[in-house]
Amino acid sequence: MINFRTALASAVVAFFLTPFAAQADPVDDFGWILVAQVHAGIESSAVDAMITDIMDAARGNTGALVFNFARVDDKIYGYEMFDNEAAFFEHLSRVEPLVPQLLELWAPTSVVPTHALPENVLAVMQQMGAIQPDMASALVH
Repeated sequence: MINFRTALASAVVAFFLTPFAAQADPVDDFGWILVAQVHAGIESSAVDAMITDIMDAARGNTGALVFNFARVDDKIYGYEMFDNEAAFFEHLSRVEPLVPQLLELWAPTSVVPTHALPENVLAVMQQMGAIQPDMASALVH
């Protein structure tokens, strides 16, 4: 026979500990803020459709912790954060087919890391105009 108190205690412990066990390790998280300029003459509906396409392509990558984009007039603002380098490269493989079309619509004007980027990720992001600030002075721990 199952002891009700033991079963209840186990369920309570599992309920409270499961979210912590499922959380990603934040030690190697990294991300950036992107600002882009929509090219002259591009319809806002085309930009909005591209943002939707990018979001759809990225959907399902559990290592993409944050992937938000917004269009404000002729500017694009993005905030991306990844669990680790593998998550970034999975994300890149999902959105890479859209990059040529994306660059026809807008051009990144700045990509500023919010965390120190892994060397392989920085090399990719520098191709899009990323800078690597002195993280000791850029972030307060």
